[in-house]
Amino acid sequence: DLNSLLDSLLVKTQQQYEEAAEEPVRQAVMTNFNFLIVAKKLLDSTYVEPINGGPYLQELENIRQASSSLPSPIFQYEEDYTQYIPRGHYTRSDELKAYFRSMMWLGRMTFSCDDVNADFSRDATRSALLLVQAMANTRVNGKPAIKVWDDIYQPTVFFVGKSDDIGFYPYNKFAAE
Repeated sequence: DLNSLLDSLLVKTQQQYEEAAEEPVRQAVMTNFNFLIVAKKLLDSTYVEPINGGPYLQELENIRQASSSLPSPIFQYEEDYTQYIPRGHYTRSDELKAYFRSMMWLGRMTFSCDDVNADFSRDATRSALLLVQAMANTRVNGKPAIKVWDDIYQPTVFFVGKSDDIGFYPYNKFAAE
């Protein structure tokens, strides 16, 4: 499900990029593209990315090394890359390790909208809203993308609890308003 969801979102994000006329929107979509490419490459190392180069390459290297906290090349805030070292039952197979890293990436990286850096917060919010739009307007194997995401997310909520970060539903409500 995660693999199919990422494939569909990457296609939709590419469409958004091709349709974007204003540079700030194109930059925001490119942030999403890089974000989704990292998740996809972590899940499927054979994936051939549709763009040639970008900050996703350094993100993948930072995750591969998993040795320290560094500024994220995509999100510009400090990220603890040691968190991407698979643990527990996720160490039992390469497939589980890949799933662990991809889900860790999707769960840890936030489109931060704090007051510390207003320009970055505006850009991150724009990216988040465009990703929400992509999610709301995408189908995965005939199902709404948000349903597929919810099917993936709800078991983690059961075992770990709800995320403290703003997610799809609050952003979707905000976008509608």
